[in-house]
This record gives sequence, structure tokens and C-alpha cells, in this order.
Amino acid sequence: MAALFVFGQRRRKQRTFKDRISSLDHLSDVEVVDRYRLSRIAIIYLEDNLRNDLSPPTNRSQSVSSMTKVLVGLRVLSKGNFLSEVADLHGISKQTASRVLHEFVDAVNRNIDNIRFPRTQQELAEAKLGFYKRCKIANIVGAVDGTLVPIIAPKDSGEAYICRKGFHAINVMATCSHDRRFIDIVAKWPGSQHDSSVMNTSSLKEHMESERPGMLLADSGYPLTTSLLTPLANPVTPAEARYNNAQSKGRMVIEQSFGILKGRFRCLHKTGGVLSYSPEKSCAIFMACARLHNMCLDWGLTLDDAQVVDPGQDAMEAWMGQPGLQVQELRRRVVNTFNLLMTEYCFVAPGPSPFAVEDLMWNPLLHYKKLKLEKKTLNKDGLIKWKPRTARLQECHQLTPLEWLSIPESTFISVHFFLTSGATLEFPPILFTLQNKI
Repeated sequence: MAALFVFGQRRRKQRTFKDRISSLDHLSDVEVVDRYRLSRIAIIYLEDNLRNDLSPPTNRSQSVSSMTKVLVGLRVLSKGNFLSEVADLHGISKQTASRVLHEFVDAVNRNIDNIRFPRTQQELAEAKLGFYKRCKIANIVGAVDGTLVPIIAPKDSGEAYICRKGFHAINVMATCSHDRRFIDIVAKWPGSQHDSSVMNTSSLKEHMESERPGMLLADSGYPLTTSLLTPLANPVTPAEARYNNAQSKGRMVIEQSFGILKGRFRCLHKTGGVLSYSPEKSCAIFMACARLHNMCLDWGLTLDDAQVVDPGQDAMEAWMGQPGLQVQELRRRVVNTFNLLMTEYCFVAPGPSPFAVEDLMWNPLLHYKKLKLEKKTLNKDGLIKWKPRTARLQECHQLTPLEWLSIPESTFISVHFFLTSGATLEFPPILFTLQNKI
């Protein structure tokens, strides 16, 4: 009877432990970046910052090391939703890989704080200068847009997540700088939410309207406001067409940022499948990927053009509201800066330069009372020619954003200081008034 009982018992399966990868010595530097998106040194730096969260005290003899967790997390984010393959590669089970992924994502969002909107005068000046060099529009601190990230159909309120393209997704609004660095992200809304609604309920809008640090470039899916500069729906004059081209050139950085982000972390792109997690976890994954994207920029890691994907940024339904007369006037003044018949001046500072390139608040009145001035005009053939003149500076002061947009049309817009080295330094936020009119 006892023998029958022993024979009928369920025999417990013996646990087997695979060889785990916790080192990258078997890969070249190029292979490390291709598989994990970070360099060898950057991965070690990341593991050091996340070690306290990824290595909790445990008595288990076969616990997963913090380095293995970092490698698993990076591999899943970079290659898409292939948990079983990543688990086999790193010597853990699929269930453990899923748990490790969420531990890694939470650790990144808690410890990597590199998504920051420019706050100081120096940061804002650098942001405005960067966009001015790119699109010749002054007072721009960022470009904003929304992107759709495909997810599995949620159990509750699934219809709210069906986007305009017909699949389940989350709608993430992101703002980036001129160098494609994410500076603000709102990741919490379902795919059916309109971009303008996401903006209206964001803390970014409140900050832009209360602090007035500058303006953001946006597409026609957003309303025209004192903090959002949108394209013209039906450009008529050449100046309006040039403005739309410049506005699109400046706004293109956010679409490029999405393309690089989704190419670097394929879990966010349709080629990597869909995120098979809840909307809350999917939003956390997007935030972690954006932080890692900024980290790649910090370490100088670029992505090959062949790896950059189409982010799928088709045009959102145009905002149907009517902007106020004040904001329309502000945009009109910006448009008028693209009128080629408008006078533009260039100042050439004589002698050795008394200021450093980093000193954006340099006051020329302290050094020069008279500058060589060249007037930019168009001849009858439409070619630009320069007429040298000499003028005396009367005053110089830093402009507020609204002052900049309210400069009279007869006043020149672009000011350049030519350094002795031949480099050009531009100061678009500064207004110079001349004693003798031209």
C-alpha cells in the first residue's frame, strides 16, 4: 500500500539554472551598442546608478544580479517585445525577464533625471540661439508634438485607446530642444485624445503662460497662442510661404526625435510589435526610453540613418478654434521678418573681440561707441548687396518675449558680431537703437 502511495506521488521537477550573462567581454564595442544601445562604459555607469534599486537584500543563492537586470532591460527595450528570446539569451526564465523589465523601467524613472525644461537665463538663451540658427525664428525654446505608441487592447475602457489610425495606443506629448533632447513629456493619455486637449491639461501650458520663457513650435493640431507658434493654414504671400518653411524646419526636430527614439528602442515602434502591458506600464516604458535617449546624447551615441524609423507622424486634425487678434498680430510680426524687402543690418566689431562666445549678455556699449554697419538690400535682379555705413549706438537692452515680437517692422531683426577668428556669433534677442536713422 505504501509502495502504491509513493508511486502515486507527484514528483517535483528539479530546478535547473542556465548560465547567465553578466559581462560584455565576448562582444566588441560596436556589437555592444548595436544590441544594448549604450556603450560599454555607459552601461557600467547606468548599472552603478541603478544598483541600489536592482540589487535588494536577498538570501537566495541564484538571485539575478543588477548587471543582468540592466542588460535584460536594455535588450527588451531596444529589440521589441521578444521576452522569450531575451530570457534564453541571458539565462533566465520568461517570467523572470518580464519581472526584471518592470524593475529596470521603474529604477530608470526613479534615478535618471535628465528630462528638464530650460529654466535659467543661460539655458533659455542657448535654447533660443539654437533654434534661431536652425530656422531663423527668434524666441523659440522648444518644439512640441504628440506621438502614438501601439499597445495591447486594455481590459477596461478599451475603446478610449483606439486612435485615429484604428489601433489601440497611448498618445504621448513630448517637447524637445534644438539638439533633439527631450525636455518635457506628458505620457498618460489614451490614443483617442486630441493633441490640443493633452496640451490644455498639461503643466507645460501653465508654465509657458505664467513664466513666459519663450514660445514653442507646434503643428496645426495645436491652437495659436502667445506660447505656441503654429503654421499658416493658407499662405498667400512669399513671406508667408517662407515663414511656413522655416516653421516646419524648426518643428522638424521633434519628428526627428521621435524617429530616433523609436529606431533606438523598437519596443515603441510597430516593427517591434505592440507593448503587451497595461497603459500605465506602457507609459512608464516610454518615459524610461526617453530618459535613456537623452543619456545616449550625453554619451555622444548616434544612430545610423538606416536605423532611424518613420515615427508615423501624420497630420493631426487641425485645431478648429479661432485665435484672438493679439496672437494673430504676434504671428504676423514673425511672418514679416521673412519679407526679403525688409531691411537687415550686420554689425562688424573692429579690433580684437572683448567677449567670450559663452557670454550671451555682453553689452557692446561698454566697448564700442561706433560700429561699422552694412545695410542689406536687394538689387533689381533680386541679388543681395551690402552698403557699408557707420552709425553710433544709442542704447542696448535685453528684450522680453513679447517685446521681441512687437518690434516695429522698420527695425532690423538680425544682429551678427564677427569675431577675429572668423566665426559668427548671433544675438537675436537683443535690440540695438541707432542715433542716426538710415
